[in-house]
Amino acid sequence: MDLAVMDVPCLERLILHGNSVNLPLRIIRAPELKVHGYLDTKAHRFQIGDNVIKADTEVSPSSEVPSVKILAVEVNLHIFKEVQMLCSFLRCFPNIEILHLESAGADEPSDKPDAEFFQLPSPIECVQSHIKEVFLNEFQGHQCEMAFLKYLCRRANQMQKLTLVLRGTMLDSVDKIKVQLDDLVLPSVASEACTVLLLGPAVDLYWSSFYRASDLSIHDPFLSDHENEPFISLKRENKMWIEQT
Repeated sequence: MDLAVMDVPCLERLILHGNSVNLPLRIIRAPELKVHGYLDTKAHRFQIGDNVIKADTEVSPSSEVPSVKILAVEVNLHIFKEVQMLCSFLRCFPNIEILHLESAGADEPSDKPDAEFFQLPSPIECVQSHIKEVFLNEFQGHQCEMAFLKYLCRRANQMQKLTLVLRGTMLDSVDKIKVQLDDLVLPSVASEACTVLLLGPAVDLYWSSFYRASDLSIHDPFLSDHENEPFISLKRENKMWIEQT
């Protein structure tokens, strides 16, 4: 069984949950689609028109969905093929403004040196020109996660907010992770104005997300509530980083 979005001119949101996440998905025509997720870089068979999206796909206009503004993806940043798949997904949605990532399998060892993960041969349009907010859930501060965040910070020219949501088991390591974040707040950060937030674990909104998805008054249905105030909030002003209280 698969899920085919054939000709749905009024569809604005396509949100997959549970077993539906692993269904092969084909998007033919959805010109008003603005919100989409969760795509899974490990298991998802994804097709746009006649183009099957793979880790090494050369994206063309016929394999793009330019209407999407909010995208959610589950990815294991320790696995190089999944990182490549994430990049392919991002190239298919060139106008994303808000990106939600669920960091999966973070306890596994990396299958490639971190320095090689984001040496991309060509730029990604949405990263360079459109992404304003990024949320990384289940964050643990592993090297591959940090490599991805450094890639974003150095190339996302429009990024205004980077929110890192800790995995529950990492609450005892907050001070260590704060030190790691110093590597992100470099003068070479692309955006002139950006805020980095480190938050406590998200409240599970799995069941309520169905209702959130159908409520068009909620701009971003992937946003979760959090149990804690930010552990740290760093704001960049005039190329200087200030820790906010």
